Amino acid sequence: MILKKNIYIHIEILSRELASQLLLSIFAVQKNFRVYVGDNYSLKKILLIKKKREGIFIAKGDLDKITHNLVKEKCEKLISLDQEITPGFTNNYYENIIRSRYSPRIKDFDIFFCNNNQIKKNLIKVLNIKKNKIIASGWPRFDLYKEEFRGLYEKEVVQIKKKYKKFYLFTSDYGTTSKEEIKIKTDFLTKII
Repeated sequence: MILKKNIYIHIEILSRELASQLLLSIFAVQKNFRVYVGDNYSLKKILLIKKKREGIFIAKGDLDKITHNLVKEKCEKLISLDQEITPGFTNNYYENIIRSRYSPRIKDFDIFFCNNNQIKKNLIKVLNIKKNKIIASGWPRFDLYKEEFRGLYEKEVVQIKKKYKKFYLFTSDYGTTSKEEIKIKTDFLTKII
């Protein structure tokens, strides 16, 4: 009998992350992984009862010190899949947001997935991480927009169109939609840092 490897997928905001992380889970299960999806508290409870060091922990980004140490003790690999540093900003903005979001512990991560090459370059520069540890992979939630997954939302689309008829949809998947917002966020981060 071949034992399954475990993957632990951390979710912080259910409404924003669950669908894309479940999609990732489906692909992992098809590759014979056992997948645990949960919040920080629940995943720590599972890790605390583990006897062996095995499996992969996929974090949203940086972890608090206690969780980070527990994951390094109980899992073979620690991966960051950051879906919050969004496309559409200047390098200056990325440098500031990365400094504010990540601690030196990030260097203990085995692999770091980010949205695009611009973000990758800024992560390398700010965190001084080897470029082979960072992969510009896109966003799992963008994968849900592919034609093969459109049927998943068909019922909701019909309900929304029926209720609102014609309308404009502004997505919150992007951090800003104007140059003014970029300036406001950059000014804010500059004051904090």
